[in-house]
Amino acid sequence: LQACLESLLASDYPKLEILVLDDCSQNRRTPEIIRSFANAGVRFIQGKPHDPSWQPKTQAYDQLLREANGEYILFCGVDIRFAPMSLRRLVEVLLFKRKTMLCLLPRCAPSAKSRFAVVQAMRYVWELAPPRRLFQRPPVLSSCWVAKRKALEQAGGFAATARSILPEAHFAKVFSKQDDGYSFMRGSSRLGIVSVKPAREQHDTAIRMRYPQLRRRPENVFLLGQAYGFFILMPFVLVVAGFGMDIGIAAHLMAALAALLNTFAFLRIATATRTGAAWFGVIVLPLGVLYDLVLLHISMWRYEFSVVDWKGRNICIPVMRAIPHLPALDDK
Repeated sequence: LQACLESLLASDYPKLEILVLDDCSQNRRTPEIIRSFANAGVRFIQGKPHDPSWQPKTQAYDQLLREANGEYILFCGVDIRFAPMSLRRLVEVLLFKRKTMLCLLPRCAPSAKSRFAVVQAMRYVWELAPPRRLFQRPPVLSSCWVAKRKALEQAGGFAATARSILPEAHFAKVFSKQDDGYSFMRGSSRLGIVSVKPAREQHDTAIRMRYPQLRRRPENVFLLGQAYGFFILMPFVLVVAGFGMDIGIAAHLMAALAALLNTFAFLRIATATRTGAAWFGVIVLPLGVLYDLVLLHISMWRYEFSVVDWKGRNICIPVMRAIPHLPALDDK
């Protein structure tokens, strides 16, 4: 949090208003860190008690929007770092392209941890590889996004998506229908916006996000598992099997071509987002797919039968849940 605020305060953007909401953080130092920046103009906002009819994150977004005074609103997580010119250039792009909303896929920080960020790499593939616009579901990430305040309010504000685990997706879908008012951008060195999220938090975020991304439907989990197995894993299996058994030259060559194309696509996304080194896609893709399937099923299990913790709170009500003890019956 401190590093994020320091990078924002170094911005050359004029008339910048920085708001930080303490959403009942479990870390006792959080309010102290926020208040230490008060002299620099950072506004501290105490989060309201959680309303069960809202997702905690969406409720925090709503409170921040109500407190903000700017015409353009940017939301970001504490794992994002900005260069001094980042905010100015981001708004320049928004104005030049005449967009209502921009969602940014930040580059991963050039550190050893980011080079092995399998979870983050698969998340980027999930957003970039499928033809989402054909299904009117444009790619979106919650790490860093900016939109016009008036447009957010006209789209119903966050009250229109109170129970959504990814409220940004609602606005992206609405604005993409308005003369292409939405763009999803890949971060570049010119923008200077990077993510430093550690591997453990990437793992927890994946569990929190994966099942809701499939609309909390077990049949969608099954279909995605079949698609993963047939289109991505099967070519690698056939390539290896072809050296030990007769599957036919044509089948072996087709499997090798499919494996190469999948690897190349993954490699392009991993290197473009600085998620991994050049060899990353060759080694990680099959393992990354299996790991993503494991996380998806863990996410489904927790949402259906257990709890999903976010900042020390359960953010889901399981459909199936066990009650350890029934209430005692009144003898009278």
